[in-house]
Amino acid sequence: MIISCAEGEGNDEEQVGADGIKFARASRSICDGDYKKKPKLGEPKLGVVTFINKKNIKEPHYKKMLKAIVRTRWDYDTTKQKGRARETFLNECIEEFKEYYEYPPECNGDKVKEMEGDAVVRKHLKINIKSYTNGWKSDGLMRVDQTHAKGDTTANLRSCAPYYLSESAWNGLVDYWETEGFSKMSENGRVNVKKSEINHSSGAKRFDQRYEELEKKNKTPLTILEKFDVSYKKNGQVVVERTMQEGNSQEDSFHEGCSQNVTPSPGSQRKREVELLLEVCPPKKGRVLMFPRHTLPEILGLDGAAKYTTSQSALSRSPERIPERAYSMIGKVMT
Repeated sequence: MIISCAEGEGNDEEQVGADGIKFARASRSICDGDYKKKPKLGEPKLGVVTFINKKNIKEPHYKKMLKAIVRTRWDYDTTKQKGRARETFLNECIEEFKEYYEYPPECNGDKVKEMEGDAVVRKHLKINIKSYTNGWKSDGLMRVDQTHAKGDTTANLRSCAPYYLSESAWNGLVDYWETEGFSKMSENGRVNVKKSEINHSSGAKRFDQRYEELEKKNKTPLTILEKFDVSYKKNGQVVVERTMQEGNSQEDSFHEGCSQNVTPSPGSQRKREVELLLEVCPPKKGRVLMFPRHTLPEILGLDGAAKYTTSQSALSRSPERIPERAYSMIGKVMT
């Protein structure tokens, strides 16, 4: 028997399960966007999708719609799908999404641009499917706690499916969560999170969207350091704490450069910003913060990357915290 909340919206309204057990509905509601409001043949679509830098979907309402499509199409086998089977599932979700909304006008009649739009939607789904399933699991665990609080101590995750998923889909997910492979992966994830020395603090909104909004508001492009400041500072407090050796020549040269009354070229300014960023947050596995899709040689060039690697190997960095002044330099550059 599966215990689930009745479908609908409300705040903490008490629900009754099939066996008479009462428990509160989740305080957060599940929004389906425009699902089940599909335009009839010949009617205009419900809206136009806006793509940010050809990478992200801007409208939150449309993202909720995609999530609703995924929830509805998810079945027992979807959880373990990989490769071509998973791509087929994503393509079906995309095609249903396009029955409700249309891409920007420049995509009309242009097959290549339409495929580019499909690629953005596909990327959004691939990035967020894990978040979707994690949210579903959280809702299930919450229902387990609620049921236990009402006196039924026999309830478990399998019996407490969220109302918005089918029994088959939920059983497929629970079977996967109970595998040894998933348990090991979860444990590794918990360990890695504890090791993380820097976490973003800009909320659930994607970086690209936040940057675009700020650039429109300020009517000027954001620099690398400004993007860093937006992404990794919270309520004015520094959340990045790294080691920086006292009197480091890199820091001194940057500080001297900032104090000169000479306006640096865009290329020179970018180089200085990247150098300071590397000083505050050294690369991990060849990847640089703020440039996750590029290697160190791609950012600094082969010679620059070699010099940086050589300079770092000559320094014996201690695990102590970075002085506050190291980050304050970033503020001086941006003001």
